[in-house]
Amino acid sequence: MHQNGCTENYFLKQIVPELVVFCVPLLSFLGEPYEFIPLDWLKKWLDDSTATKEIDSSVFLCSHGKLHPDKMGEIKRVSLQAAKLLYERYGGGPRLDGSSLCRDCVSERCRVLRLKKQLDEDYKEISNLVKCTPSGEGYWVDKASLRSWRQLAMEQLEEDEHETKHSNGHTNGQGPHTNKFDLDVSGGVEDETKTFNEDIICSHGGLSILETERKLVSNEVWTKLREYFPKAPEFTHIQEPCRQCLTLEQEEKDNEAVSKMMALDQKNQLLNLFHEKNRPTLNKWPQGTDRLYIVPLFFVEEWRKFIRRPTKSSPVSNVGNSLLLCPHGGFMFTYDSLINGEAQHIALLWPNEWEVISRLFIVDKPIAIHCVRQTTQDSSTMQYTTQPDSLKLPPFAVMTEILTSGRLSVNLWEVLSRLFGKLFQVST
Repeated sequence: MHQNGCTENYFLKQIVPELVVFCVPLLSFLGEPYEFIPLDWLKKWLDDSTATKEIDSSVFLCSHGKLHPDKMGEIKRVSLQAAKLLYERYGGGPRLDGSSLCRDCVSERCRVLRLKKQLDEDYKEISNLVKCTPSGEGYWVDKASLRSWRQLAMEQLEEDEHETKHSNGHTNGQGPHTNKFDLDVSGGVEDETKTFNEDIICSHGGLSILETERKLVSNEVWTKLREYFPKAPEFTHIQEPCRQCLTLEQEEKDNEAVSKMMALDQKNQLLNLFHEKNRPTLNKWPQGTDRLYIVPLFFVEEWRKFIRRPTKSSPVSNVGNSLLLCPHGGFMFTYDSLINGEAQHIALLWPNEWEVISRLFIVDKPIAIHCVRQTTQDSSTMQYTTQPDSLKLPPFAVMTEILTSGRLSVNLWEVLSRLFGKLFQVST
């Protein structure tokens, strides 16, 4: 049996090369049928030291399942008789003949080559055409794409050309190498390629309302651009901008107008507080009043940000005085601690300013400091009290109780620790 196989193999290796070498030049002239055999497979088959495997033509197929034009240099045209002998002896497939060449791939390759050659000429013509204003009719193109369309076209053509190119493979029984996990070996990250005319589309899929970002081009210009970007979004001159975007834009303008009016009104009513003029101090109690009000300095700083940039900053609606109170409701500062440096965490208000703030903002808890003059026969002294009363426990003990009771979050604990760090040092 082995002797018969060797004899058959010897016969094929003597006869088939003659059919390949001598008959192929006459195939086209005589109109004889033919098929394609992998050239690499034929070389290995003629080499006695190499084990002959079945014929694998699958590596020459394109994504459409047809013969890829890039692989024509890697296959050998043989007579139908020679192909029949080889396939009967070694098996394999698929069998490829003159009708197997992919028409779609050939057409796409011709299109890419034609447009690459035509690109420079079209660039000059379009550059001249866009200088003229179209007479009413045309198509909308975003200006960024119009400025860089040549580069985008070249990238698109190179991408199309790359897609039509065939991946490297092996023949004579060795299939193309594939990644074990079917990942991109270059890194697995897909490049974000800019699409022509994409900036003209809003988030709702309609025409952008930004008129300054787009330009109307003539039908002639758009026709040429469409050759390079057949999938580009298309908007004619009669296309209306996105209604949803227009509604949102109007709402935003209305909100900005309200914010500006609100900021102007608040600024006019609290002008000295905004400019930080004529501010009361505790070191020298102001005459004419026995009461001052207290708010966190953070509130005043955020409020000033809103007044300066009402369309960029959020309006302030609450005065969070509870930040300055302990869980028992006591004020966490004393008069003495405030005049010794802790006043940097608060802002003092005149009574008339407090009336305005109470009307404009939501106040969770009013905090005031009172000055009472006590006169005796020998002397006159000033006594200062707060409402609510100042804390009775040392600050460190109070904060420890708050934290251990679980009534304060860790983040707030860190904030308060920074605010009242000096008090803790004094108390401990």
